[in-house]
Amino acid sequence: MQLILSLVFNRNQVVSTLKSLTLKLKSFKKISKNGLVIFADHQQIEVNEPSYPVSRSVYLCDNEFHREYLTSIENTSEIGQILVISGNGYGLYSVKSENNNYYCSVIDKSKVKLPNNHSKGGQSALRFDRLADEARKNYLRKISEYLNSVDSDLPLVIAGPAQLKKELVKSHILHKNVSDRICQVVTVRGEFKTGAEEALPYCRDTIQQKFIDSSDQIIYDFYQSLSQNPDLWVFGADIQKRYDECFVEYVIAHPSIHTDLGTVKWIGDSTELGSQFLREYQGLVGKLYYPITWEY
Repeated sequence: MQLILSLVFNRNQVVSTLKSLTLKLKSFKKISKNGLVIFADHQQIEVNEPSYPVSRSVYLCDNEFHREYLTSIENTSEIGQILVISGNGYGLYSVKSENNNYYCSVIDKSKVKLPNNHSKGGQSALRFDRLADEARKNYLRKISEYLNSVDSDLPLVIAGPAQLKKELVKSHILHKNVSDRICQVVTVRGEFKTGAEEALPYCRDTIQQKFIDSSDQIIYDFYQSLSQNPDLWVFGADIQKRYDECFVEYVIAHPSIHTDLGTVKWIGDSTELGSQFLREYQGLVGKLYYPITWEY
């Protein structure tokens, strides 16, 4: 949470402002997972829910509202994902880049407790081993099906402290598009977010490079398709209109564009091709299911 006070108040003004702020916050039944950004002085109170997670706390007290911090949050871009798997559960984390700083934020997580193999001999040990192997297979199936359901084409890193991560990568249940996303397997000691943060220094360069390569390929394919069949693409205000009419298959978007238009292929602007796309199309185009010629 960021709390930014714009004037040096006396004690009574501060107390009054904090009381008003407390009442304002009580109107929130649940705080967004992305956190809150608060601007407050004795004249007005603004509470914003950013589109991206708040990655740091900031307290400033001077003569203006520092909205650049909110802009900085909104300009954060997701460049990849890390799945951390262990015998105690798994978590999927978004890898985000902000001014060349990288951090992880949780997308989803689930806790389990896989049974251990039986340490003693006899029929009982064989039975427990069989049950443990079955639980392990079901667990890997569950994670594979979960990854298949994630609507993303961003680079994916698989991390974890044991062999489970390698078994997951080899899973025949994973769809080809998921397997193609996997760019690195990392051994870490931690679990859940601790494991993701531990893996990040070892995989961020790989994620960044694959994101850049993927971004350029998406943009190149767009330009190729546009030259061959321009009626497959919509731009500007037409994107929302055609999406509402269920004509849009997916959109190509720069992270600065906060869109809820279904399936999104994210691209960056760190290359010449990316910068050109951002200049020419303001970072957003829509792909139709089939070519349509519109009459206006």
